[in-house]
Amino acid sequence: MKRSIQVCSLLISILILAGCGSHTMMGPRTYPHLDRTPRYRIEINSEKGGFSGALIIRKEARSGWRGSLVNEFGVKAFDIISPDRYTCKLQNVMPFISKWYIRSTITDDFRYLLWDGNEGVRRSGKQIDKLPNGTIVLTNTRRHIEYILHPLPNHDRR
Repeated sequence: MKRSIQVCSLLISILILAGCGSHTMMGPRTYPHLDRTPRYRIEINSEKGGFSGALIIRKEARSGWRGSLVNEFGVKAFDIISPDRYTCKLQNVMPFISKWYIRSTITDDFRYLLWDGNEGVRRSGKQIDKLPNGTIVLTNTRRHIEYILHPLPNHDRR
């Protein structure tokens, strides 16, 4: 028993050192796109209830859009990954949202928001409006859901 604990601790320490070593050999990592990552305070309103939190989303050069929605308590509601205009997936979904019809609606609405949406044009029961203060409103008239995205100010980390 004591021998197996020693072996496990040795393996864990080797893995930790190997991870740290590869980082220092490659040099410090820089992420210039983080300052340009859109951050929004989001409200999702429907007839039966609502949800609010923060949406952090970014456009990646080769892999489309990626983002996360976190509620006001810091609990992640879901991650959204959309590598192209035909594919949109939700991952790490909270249990109360993890119903097939809710996931399908949210996926379709975010796909429309990220890829297909044109301001003021109504298509497929969805419409996007941009207010003068920068707020984006996506309305799904078929399901009676409204997504309101209020831009958050970017603060320099310097």
